[in-house]
Amino acid sequence: AYRLWYSTAGTIDTVDRDTGLGARIYRWTRLEPIPGTNKVICVALSPTAGQRLISAVYDNTWGAEKVLADASIPDSTTMPRVFDVAVENSGEAMAVWVDTNNTTSLSYSTWTSAGGWSASSMSVGYNVTYSTRTQWVRLVTKPNSDEIQLVFSKSPATTGTQELHAVTWNGSSWGTGSFISGNTTGSSEQRFDVNYERGSGDCLIAFSSSTNTPPSYTTRASGTTSWSAVGQASDWGTDLQGQWYRLVREEAPSSDDIYLMVNTSSDTVGYAVAWQKWNGSSWGGITKVETKSLSARQSFDMCILKSQVDSTPPAPISNLTAVASGTTEGQVKLEWTSP
Repeated sequence: AYRLWYSTAGTIDTVDRDTGLGARIYRWTRLEPIPGTNKVICVALSPTAGQRLISAVYDNTWGAEKVLADASIPDSTTMPRVFDVAVENSGEAMAVWVDTNNTTSLSYSTWTSAGGWSASSMSVGYNVTYSTRTQWVRLVTKPNSDEIQLVFSKSPATTGTQELHAVTWNGSSWGTGSFISGNTTGSSEQRFDVNYERGSGDCLIAFSSSTNTPPSYTTRASGTTSWSAVGQASDWGTDLQGQWYRLVREEAPSSDDIYLMVNTSSDTVGYAVAWQKWNGSSWGGITKVETKSLSARQSFDMCILKSQVDSTPPAPISNLTAVASGTTEGQVKLEWTSP
């Protein structure tokens, strides 16, 4: 029997603690914190006892497990992660997954602190014919918003390439959905990712095309529903193609910077880990940080370190005045509005 374990110490805890999610084999696990609370949502996929998608909530202790889907998840013994979870700014959580009983769309369930998970799964409603199963599901929340962007890949039966689709949740319902590309690649790796610019709120999707060309991308302006024409980012180099994609945004409030990091593969020059930066309107140059990576797995990750120093000077004080009251020792009281 296998269990999921956790640690909450400030340093790595040497004591394994049982989450209470039950004795099963687990293929994928996702954690998302609930803003402004000590709660954490855990969603895990198990191939044991009927392909179960299971969730539990941590709030200083683990709550009872909730089975979101049972015996209706595609075979999770293979690589793809066919679910994801995200949390709105309001604290409501969203889980989306591939359900074999839902042959025309993806299924989802919502969680609230007061009511827990919704009683039954619901359909995203974006009508896509699933000739073969959806491969990868990705969710990301817009900063300071209840908007969630869903992006997923699927493999049509008639071609060897992957399709990429996107659907937007506005905090209460799903939109109509968009076909992004029919020219993506790779079912064993997540060859795409999605994230929002912190400053503008615009959404960016980057993905690998079916040839050894630069990575492709598309954007959606904040408050709109249409995606831009597909463009190309900077080229990774001769014969290099992204295998695993990771988009990480800069968290400075006014920044539109998003970093794209990937494993690249090539039969001639080996494997590399490299990144490039999107500044809100264009891509920068390539930085390679490793040339002997393992492309069969996501053998890297990236985060942005928040500076502890406020390097922005305050605005000039324009209304500094002396207050009439004072002392006989020559002290002067000043009054102004903080910029």
